[in-house]
Amino acid sequence: MELGHLSFVADLFRRVEKRDPFEVIPPTLPEPIAYQAHREFVRNVLQSEVHLRAVATQIVDPRQTPETPETLRYRERLNVRGSPSEIVAANYTWKPGTELVGAQVGRAK
Repeated sequence: MELGHLSFVADLFRRVEKRDPFEVIPPTLPEPIAYQAHREFVRNVLQSEVHLRAVATQIVDPRQTPETPETLRYRERLNVRGSPSEIVAANYTWKPGTELVGAQVGRAK
C-alpha cells in the first residue's frame, strides 16, 4: 500500500512541480516501521492522564486550577448530548483482528 502511495505522490510531483521526484526522495528508504500492538502503552497513558483537563492551550491537573463558571458552562455545552467519547464508543465491541478493517474503507476496488 505504501508503494502505491509513493507512486501516486511521485506522479503528482511530476505533474504539479514539473520535477523529478527523486530530487527529493533519498536513494534508500529507511526500514519500515514494524507494526506492533500498542494497547499496553495506551492503557498506561489513559491510566496516568485521563484525569487531566484543558485550560485554554494548557493541559493541567484539575487539582491545580479551580473550577470557574466558564469551564463549567463549556463542559455543560460540550456534553449536552453526553460525553463525545462515550457516544463514539457506545456500539463498539472489540474483536481480534479487526483493528485494520477500517483502513480498507473507501479504497478503490
